[in-house]
Amino acid sequence: MKEVLVEVLNEKIVSMPSLRSTMKRWQYLGIGLSFLLVGAALVSLHHILAEVHLRDVLARFHGISWSSLVLSSFCVGGSYFALTGYDVLALRYLGRPLPYATTAPASFISYTFSHNIGLSLITGGSIRYRMYSPAGFSAVEIATLTGLCALTFGLGVSLMLGLALMIEPESLALMDGLPVIFNRVLGLLILLGVGGYTAMTGRSKQTWQLRNWTVVLPSFQMTFGQLALGAADISLAASALYFVLPPDAAMSFPDFIGIYVAAMTIGVLSHAPGGLGVFEAVMLLAFSHVEPGALFGSLLVYRCLYYLLPFGVAACILAWHERQWGSAVLTPTLQILQRGGHAAAPLVLGGIVFAGGVILLFSSATPILEVRLMTLRHYVPLPFIEASHLLSSVVGLWLMILSRGLFRRMESAFHVAQWVLCGGILFSLLKGFDYEEACLLGLVWVLLVSSHGAFYRKTSLWDQSFTMGWLGTMGVFVVASIWLGIFSYKHVKYSHDLWWEFAYRSDVSRTLRGLVAVMVLGLGFLVFQVVRRVPPQESLTPDNMASIRSLVGRALHTDANLALLGDKRFLLSQEESAFVMYQIVGRSWVVMGDPVGEKEAWEPLLWRFRELCDQYDGWPVFYQIGSENLPQYLDMGLTLLKIGEEARVDLSHFSLEGSRRKALRHAVGRTAKEHAVFELVPANQVHVIMEELAQVSDEWLAERQTGEKGFSVGRFSSDYLEQFDAAVVRWNGKIVAFANIWLAPEGHELSVDLMRHRHEISYGTMDFLFINLMFWGKGQGYLWFNLGMAPLSGLESHPLSSVWNRIGTLIFRHGEHFYNFEGLRAFKEKYDPVWTSKYLVVPGGIALPQILFDVAALVSGGTKKIFHQ
Repeated sequence: MKEVLVEVLNEKIVSMPSLRSTMKRWQYLGIGLSFLLVGAALVSLHHILAEVHLRDVLARFHGISWSSLVLSSFCVGGSYFALTGYDVLALRYLGRPLPYATTAPASFISYTFSHNIGLSLITGGSIRYRMYSPAGFSAVEIATLTGLCALTFGLGVSLMLGLALMIEPESLALMDGLPVIFNRVLGLLILLGVGGYTAMTGRSKQTWQLRNWTVVLPSFQMTFGQLALGAADISLAASALYFVLPPDAAMSFPDFIGIYVAAMTIGVLSHAPGGLGVFEAVMLLAFSHVEPGALFGSLLVYRCLYYLLPFGVAACILAWHERQWGSAVLTPTLQILQRGGHAAAPLVLGGIVFAGGVILLFSSATPILEVRLMTLRHYVPLPFIEASHLLSSVVGLWLMILSRGLFRRMESAFHVAQWVLCGGILFSLLKGFDYEEACLLGLVWVLLVSSHGAFYRKTSLWDQSFTMGWLGTMGVFVVASIWLGIFSYKHVKYSHDLWWEFAYRSDVSRTLRGLVAVMVLGLGFLVFQVVRRVPPQESLTPDNMASIRSLVGRALHTDANLALLGDKRFLLSQEESAFVMYQIVGRSWVVMGDPVGEKEAWEPLLWRFRELCDQYDGWPVFYQIGSENLPQYLDMGLTLLKIGEEARVDLSHFSLEGSRRKALRHAVGRTAKEHAVFELVPANQVHVIMEELAQVSDEWLAERQTGEKGFSVGRFSSDYLEQFDAAVVRWNGKIVAFANIWLAPEGHELSVDLMRHRHEISYGTMDFLFINLMFWGKGQGYLWFNLGMAPLSGLESHPLSSVWNRIGTLIFRHGEHFYNFEGLRAFKEKYDPVWTSKYLVVPGGIALPQILFDVAALVSGGTKKIFHQ
């Protein structure tokens, strides 16, 4: 019976290996193209700005009027206001509207975060998960919300780009080099695509079939709202740049918005944070008739207004959240908002610390202001300036590295970041009296210190791992700082003597040494990540194994016997009074069932396991968890997925009497008349019949064209089977069916694990085995007989239930070509069992598909076996 759930997961994930490999190939291709685009953009910037001096860019900074800055800032505010509308619409689609006071901060913080850090689906999705989960939203709902927001943005971009190509194709023709008529036709096709999609949402049946998936489309009214909001957002964002353009870049707004949308789209495709470098390169190419220094200065002002300023406002909102966290009287809406803000604090603070590191890197790549240098000469000795400049670059890189630890709530990262920020403040003042940077870093330090309680994980900094996306983002900013250093000093002729020149005015020498230090440390850090130690192989002592066997022998639930299968790792509590059994597949650390042992030890043991997962950047996954213990898992911030129901027969009331048991009586009687005999073989005698059991097992596997599984169900192994009693059915002395028996102490529960039979057995033989075993258990004083799982049964099919529940219910009702799920439930139902829910407990977010694949591979006995169930 327990093998059935393995089948279900395999059918559920059957198409995922190819999907997984395809996604991985696309991921690597995407990363390669991103670096290619960013590299090409930086090379283009270098050529375009070849004759531009840093003072030309700074002159544009000071040349923009206050009125233009105010208008641009209003447009930035309007754009972010429209972005919060994305979430409002998505929440209405989900049927879970929230007050705007709750939605706006969550949306605003997530967008400022993803705009500045990049990886919007991951970073923005993580912020939304932390902000919305206190309101009761599941990981699937938040993923759907994030996807709908991306759809709204995509519709807005498509609409504005199509209109620009139709109305003003000449401007874009100058940029893309394509004929005007081609651009106009392209614009028409884009608008037809948008119109066709909108018309599709107006149909009565708003579904779209994509292979095996059915997508429920938004309503026509919502799609119209998405188009309006997306167009408003992009128009306001474009206006923010339009108002700070230099005078010689004047053009009509329809002309400009087409160029802006094209540059923004290419920037998004590059996956660089905020399109850094790529957006600027495209705009400079499009405005080739404009003096590049002035235009580049305008683009930097726009980046400060649209990206950095909202990021600072998000930090202030977070500080207010933390200050209000201890308030005694809060409205329900404010309570949700505060819980979400507190949960999101490490993510936002990690982003702010990352931004502080970028600021220090960029500052170290630019020369000291002349006025400040003259002041420093009178008060700060030259060695202090030289050392401070070098250390400022190193601190910038360290802050970017530490931000990952802050994301993961590591207390060690919190303590080190405090001191590194203090160092950054000191070095900023000593290297060039950069009080602006020192004030910003001081504000970050205050925000960090005020959120001490959010960083609680007792793990080492050296044990954290970095994803490819995170390393890529760091690499983009390091490369950008190198480019900025080259741009700032391109008027200086290179000489080997520059490396050894130490003087107050030797800014270029200090920058060279600082950038080399960053590159050396960065490469060293990358090498360290590549050779980073993997999860250790466990080294259990004989005493440890004796403790585990003792705990299994005292466990009240028979599933504890899976610890004896020999395919699991173990984590024992400090007192060795409880343990969890688990195995690692990819990043998924999958625990089989609830902990085994004293309940008082469960909570600290579960937290120790979660910390162990965090230490090695793993996902904690708990498989087949009972409903009575769910609060402990919810306290760890995990998400529940119901995977079915377990059937347990109350043996104290079990009998074959009454009309409801007529079918069972018939099955037993018919099998007995065929001279079938039930026999119980003690564990110490199982080796005698092992050869015959092997023949039955091989025949059973061959008939089903499958292989041995594992982890959640036993496998045929003499070492394993000889530890248990066996129930067998004989025909004329020949074994035709068998099952190994799990027994819990004190007469609590018995169950069967491995069940196999020959293909020629008659109908009712397995009922014959079960019923005889139940009566035997009842006679021995056992209270329960565990029939195992009925996969995907008991899931809600309500329209507002989770996507997992609805898909599971669909398979349960109509998946008989995969497995007879309803028939399995009916088979167990005739014993009148007590049904209890079983869950898969997983982290929230977008990791779920990968986790499901990893679990399927684990219980199947390997990735390849998923296809051969």
